[in-house]
Amino acid sequence: CVDRLLAKEHRGTGVGPRCVDRLLAWDGAPWTFAAISPFTLNEDFHARGMRGEPTAEQVARTNELNDKVSRAFARVGFQQCKFGSEYWYLVPHNRPAQVLTKEQVAHVTATRVPTPKRMDPHGVDSALLAVIYGKPLGEDMEEGSNRGMDIDPNTPVTDINSPVTDLIRGVQTALAAGASIDNARLLHRLVATVGTWGGLTEEKTMALLPSLVRLGASVDLADEMGCTALHIAAENTTCSPAMVHTLIAMGADRAATSVDGTTPLRAWSDCTRSNRDFVRCFDLGVTAAALGGAMADPQIQFARIDRMMQNHLLRCEQFDRSVEKGLALLTDVDRAAMVERGMTRRMLKRLQITTERMVDQDEDEMPRFENGVPLPVDEVNYCVCGWEHIPLSVAGTHVHKGFAFGWMQAIRAVELVLRGGRLPTPQRVLESLLADPTADARYTQSFLDNGGKVEFAIDFVLARVLEQVKDGSFDNIYNRDDEEESIFDGLPEVPELDEDVDLMWGMLLGPGFNRGPFYRPR
Repeated sequence: CVDRLLAKEHRGTGVGPRCVDRLLAWDGAPWTFAAISPFTLNEDFHARGMRGEPTAEQVARTNELNDKVSRAFARVGFQQCKFGSEYWYLVPHNRPAQVLTKEQVAHVTATRVPTPKRMDPHGVDSALLAVIYGKPLGEDMEEGSNRGMDIDPNTPVTDINSPVTDLIRGVQTALAAGASIDNARLLHRLVATVGTWGGLTEEKTMALLPSLVRLGASVDLADEMGCTALHIAAENTTCSPAMVHTLIAMGADRAATSVDGTTPLRAWSDCTRSNRDFVRCFDLGVTAAALGGAMADPQIQFARIDRMMQNHLLRCEQFDRSVEKGLALLTDVDRAAMVERGMTRRMLKRLQITTERMVDQDEDEMPRFENGVPLPVDEVNYCVCGWEHIPLSVAGTHVHKGFAFGWMQAIRAVELVLRGGRLPTPQRVLESLLADPTADARYTQSFLDNGGKVEFAIDFVLARVLEQVKDGSFDNIYNRDDEEESIFDGLPEVPELDEDVDLMWGMLLGPGFNRGPFYRPR
């Protein structure tokens, strides 16, 4: 962590960027991620905040200084983390070969979150909030929080526990006194605080919202960031799909964009991806393997098994709710790009092409089985694609010919379902496997009778696609150099779903499915 200021005579000469570049190039300090906060380098930036509201000139000057410092760090490759973020980051492969010139970064500016409008804690709009939450809004109070506030004796005798009819009458009284639902951002606050301490229940909120709209609330009112109540509902995990449907039925615009271009669907997508990454990073999910292992242990208490099962079922229920919410946020244009629930035309194309390449593996490439003698598993997993997605407990130490060829037929069954333009659910893939006239029924039966499941094949296909999405190799592999057109040309785009393989995984196999690979082929 470096916290140093340059002498004035050295400022503006590029010493700072060169110093940072040398530090990053130092062999004695290997690094994988660097972050800075250029805004904190301005000494008067924080001090001014303690002296009240800054003037327009002060804001402009502060922004100018921040942009100047940001451009200095941009010369060594730093980028702003996201819209309005105070932090800038750098990873090794984004570091330029040499320090960029001032001219090369002259276009760099820091995006900023607009300053929110402050509300008079004793005004009529604050009194309107007091009708709902039972306390007025103070300057030091965060939205949706009653932290540190005393109850005003003049506050109407309603709060979050009051019946909806009483809340509506209280709102009407506040409006008659000059309050404004939009100025108080009441819709935003209600949706943001659903199910939280100090907030209304979702059922009560949904019952109240239509009345507020009839009383003059704008369902598409945007806050300083350009977010509508639908944006808030999309990313609030305590809001169910019913809340989204309620807002849309009231006329909420699913195509509304925030100041950084985020739609409600994008807000939902970013939130769900973040939650999935968090669960995976800290291993918070209950997998099928964990449940199986618990049930196989004779010493474990039944109460613990029940608790694990309840957590697993709850996670599946939350995933289903999240998917339903995302599908409700699709615009008419997005819906035209869908093939089936959650699968876009571009995702279908990825899956189709990937599985077509898999089933091209000829029988000549399969290991040689002679006189019905099984082969050691190491010989098989080296030759048969995707073998590492079959659990070790199923694959065993020796493999019979019927099981190995049955596995390849299961992969082909996935390809046949996708070729028909359908979502490859386990039920459909199994039906395809059993009905395929080109498949050898003996191999199919051997695979299924010995613990083989079509879910393993689906898992392998999704893992291969995910790998290609992550490393960006899909276009390089499947777009020929002599073809100018991409395989996706002409296919409508839904950026939030086109590459979300994790979403497909959960939809097809469930969020608790124990994914492969279970080992790496030698």
